[in-house]
Amino acid sequence: MMNHYGSYGWNGWMLMAMVLWPVLIAAGIWAVVAVTRDRRATPERKPEGSPSDILKERLARGEISQQEYVETAAILDNDTSRAAHG
Repeated sequence: MMNHYGSYGWNGWMLMAMVLWPVLIAAGIWAVVAVTRDRRATPERKPEGSPSDILKERLARGEISQQEYVETAAILDNDTSRAAHG
């Protein structure tokens, strides 16, 4: 008697199921992660202010001394007056 697989053997539907199920499971996992991901985890870029605003913020945070602030503000004022006239 010959061994014929007939409708019980490997056919196209079984191969498609072997590929389709892992793809569907992976897509489902990706969708759950995409929907439930914490969007606040990525820092938002705030718009940068003018150079004088940034200088004031740095003075307020204590990153620069008052003397450095005065010197840098004078340089910035000189640059902006040149830009306005040039």
